[in-house]
Amino acid sequence: MPSLQYHVVVIAIFTLLAVEVLCEEAKFPGNHPYDKMCGYNTEMNDELRSQLALGKVRNVNGPLSAASNMIKLEWDCCLERNATEYVRTCPREGSKENQRDPRVGELYARVSVSAVLAGDFKAAALIAVKSWWKVARDVPEKECIEKDAKFQKNFVGKKIESFTQMAWAKTTKLGCAVGRCKFGKNEDYVVVCRYFPKGNKENEYVYRVGRACSPCPNGYACTTSFDCDQQNCQGLCI
Repeated sequence: MPSLQYHVVVIAIFTLLAVEVLCEEAKFPGNHPYDKMCGYNTEMNDELRSQLALGKVRNVNGPLSAASNMIKLEWDCCLERNATEYVRTCPREGSKENQRDPRVGELYARVSVSAVLAGDFKAAALIAVKSWWKVARDVPEKECIEKDAKFQKNFVGKKIESFTQMAWAKTTKLGCAVGRCKFGKNEDYVVVCRYFPKGNKENEYVYRVGRACSPCPNGYACTTSFDCDQQNCQGLCI
């Protein structure tokens, strides 16, 4: 079991995260406004989703198809709160589906404290996010996403699920938490991000293949007012 001492440390780290307040009113370890972490996490995820929407992501078979319906994520304080509550327990692995809202997806990572500067929670989050995303090019060919971007049955329970959850076009909300825990003799940052609605649904499509923003889903518009063939297009729908 993780050290009880470090359970206390993690609780102390997050005591400034009042359960019922909005993100911009909460606090982050080191007395930095926690809304900076909110923005940082959504920016990291959206930057990667943007690259995919524009056809700039590759796997072992070459470039992945561009995405026409990739939605820009919004930070959700309820997801953040629930992720925080789970991180406070210093978990050794991600939560089970029956431990959270069945509509919510989750990604989990442990990052060694030796990999980042002391107290650099943002750096730990960045390492986690990059590790979830890079599996797209690291997995064996049989687990690669095809040109049609369909979530295959053989993806279930495999590493590719971290990428496909981050890339799930219909996911609209994100909430994350980072804590520092001791596991035996090792100290790690625990990073948990939760996504709504969850992705990774068998035989559904991770995203709709096509030119970015062509068109966006009903009720959404492109992040830019000009055609996405031009420069500076983020390719996300808002």
